[in-house]
Amino acid sequence: MMNYEEELRRLLKRYFPEIEPARWGKILLFYHEVLKWNEGINLISRRNPEKTALKLVLDSLFLLKVLEGNERVLDVGSGAGFPAFPVLLCLDIEVVMAESRRKKAVFLNHVIRLLGLKNARVIGEKVTAETVHKLGKFDAFWAKAALPLETIFSSGKECLDPGGKLILFRPFMERRKKRLLENMAKTHGFSTPTFGIYSCSELYLTRTLTVCQKNGDKGELG
Repeated sequence: MMNYEEELRRLLKRYFPEIEPARWGKILLFYHEVLKWNEGINLISRRNPEKTALKLVLDSLFLLKVLEGNERVLDVGSGAGFPAFPVLLCLDIEVVMAESRRKKAVFLNHVIRLLGLKNARVIGEKVTAETVHKLGKFDAFWAKAALPLETIFSSGKECLDPGGKLILFRPFMERRKKRLLENMAKTHGFSTPTFGIYSCSELYLTRTLTVCQKNGDKGELG
């Protein structure tokens, strides 16, 4: 039977050598909390949850390839804390997690307390234009939950500082979809999208991260 904790350590070392081993402990603790709470509130799939959580951790960490550190990030629809917590545990960033489902928001706050995270907070409500205005501006924004593309760009335009990154978890490789994306980015004041493809072959895991930067120089008013 596979020891998933050892497997996670091995994969972190192989695919993310930039992560200091001193940070692995909290990643593993988060991994175990997901599995423990999953028995009661169904955070992730209950079919082989150990492997599912393992893949979700590795998939989350692909964001290290497009973030620089020191960003202020808004994560809408945070769910079980993927990708926010794995990234937060490896980079010195600040994350605001918006999760309107009460049980999942309770879990997110539990993890923040357990891990002693001072640079994370949970907003237990749906994000609206008014909410975003109260939260201030961000350097990066993503919504891994299935939101309409128009909603994602409108929210990104509202919440990001100039130069901020809107990060999409979709490939847009078909010519028609890519053209639609480029037109929407231009309409909302974003740069031409860039695409990065990252993979963990041992888990048959591939992720395309699509990044659009809000036009303007950092420091300008949005």
